Amino acid sequence: MKKIIVFMILLLFISFVEDGLSPLINLNQERQNKYSIGTNSLQFYGSANSSIYIIGIYSPYKIYLDDFSFIIKGTVKGNGSNGRCDAYFILNETAIEFTRVFYAYTYMKGSKYLHFKLGPLNFTCDDRILWNTSFSNATLHWGRWRNVSLPAGKWYLVITIFWDDKIKPDEIHIYAWVNFSSRCKDVQISTAEGGKIYALWYGKFDSNLIIYYPPFLSIMINGKASFYINNTLIYFFPLFPISKGVGKIKWVYPNGEIDKSVVFNWHGFRLSKYDFCCGVGGPGEYKLTLSYWDRMSLDLKNIGINSRWIDANPVCFAALDVKLPEFE
Repeated sequence: MKKIIVFMILLLFISFVEDGLSPLINLNQERQNKYSIGTNSLQFYGSANSSIYIIGIYSPYKIYLDDFSFIIKGTVKGNGSNGRCDAYFILNETAIEFTRVFYAYTYMKGSKYLHFKLGPLNFTCDDRILWNTSFSNATLHWGRWRNVSLPAGKWYLVITIFWDDKIKPDEIHIYAWVNFSSRCKDVQISTAEGGKIYALWYGKFDSNLIIYYPPFLSIMINGKASFYINNTLIYFFPLFPISKGVGKIKWVYPNGEIDKSVVFNWHGFRLSKYDFCCGVGGPGEYKLTLSYWDRMSLDLKNIGINSRWIDANPVCFAALDVKLPEFE
């Protein structure tokens, strides 16, 4: 058994293969609207019947948001792994400045997933116990940011919700409010909704080895995915399983540039070349390769009466292909 574990750890660092697997795409109708905020109106309200809603804000002066809040409602039915992501961002055309990602993932006791591919051998055992999800016009998520200041220029408030497995919503409604400070001047607002969502759980990666045996062990070796972006890319990891282990990430960008990072985290001690968790990009084909090893471990930060075990987690990756709102 020890030899098998050592062998799997060594496989984490084998060279990556470039060709990827095109993931599932969820489509939403795209729509854009333009608004203007006058000197006597420093409040905005908008809504979208889509899983992605973007509020674009432009001003040649510094922007002050007293309050940015939203509610997501929807009707959802189906069986899946219950991996749901709610996320919202504040970004410009080159970087994400503020991020909040909420990922709800619950496994059933006895679930397990095993996949390996070696030459002509290709085997998958999907023994996950799926949840029956049913909501009707329910409040799925709400969020709020207060007292945010942004430099002059173009900024985008992005709200999204999706499921990473078999569950597809019947209806999604996003309602958003933005209250501007009286210090704001010459503000323009433009909104957009819809786009493509690439939502990848671990089984969607074309991998040499995947082991998920909750809550004890989570392993992936050479997990590959590729996706083509037509407009603007917003990517993030709602869940990355290196809270008690090691991971290796490799990107191949549309211009051919290659970026690699090894992430090591052991009971809160983290070592990484850069903050890999989210980013923005332009159009073109992106290739992502992941390897990681994560195990269940004792939380050393809370030794004593509050001692607890931390579960080994699977991976979830998301990429949005969206048209950012345009201004006059």
